[in-house]
Amino acid sequence: MNILVTGATGLIGSSITRELLRKGHAVTALYREGADRKLLKDIEQDITWSEGDVLDVLSLERALAHAEYVVHTAAIVSFSPKDRNRMLKTNVEGTANVVNMCLLRGIRKLCHVSSVAALGRPDVSHAAKDRCVTIDETQQWTDSPSNSAYAKSKYLAE
Repeated sequence: MNILVTGATGLIGSSITRELLRKGHAVTALYREGADRKLLKDIEQDITWSEGDVLDVLSLERALAHAEYVVHTAAIVSFSPKDRNRMLKTNVEGTANVVNMCLLRGIRKLCHVSSVAALGRPDVSHAAKDRCVTIDETQQWTDSPSNSAYAKSKYLAE
């Protein structure tokens, strides 16, 4: 199978890329100019590299040229207020671009790697002081001051 991995130079993306290569798949990695590839240094010759960005639809189209499947791990993770707008743009608009290009190109399957943060956190000010708050897949998103901008970006991306 030919698989495009966005965010392949990151922690999760690099691990997924390694596993896909180990299983014999052809991997194209979408990477931003100047991206640090050290997590894949020992196997970078086994990867087809495609320079681009999830915010650049034309670069996505080039990267998808031979792909049958896509694993979307690209995201900005930050809890710094100065990164909020860039993170929202990349995580939400970038994910929408990936989804739209997959639909346009007839990609068989898209795997979107999200975050537990996308489940959100309930407003703890309404919780009993002596009760532990459990968050699992049944958690319903509610706007809460406990939700970070990162959590909101991953929720909106989903």
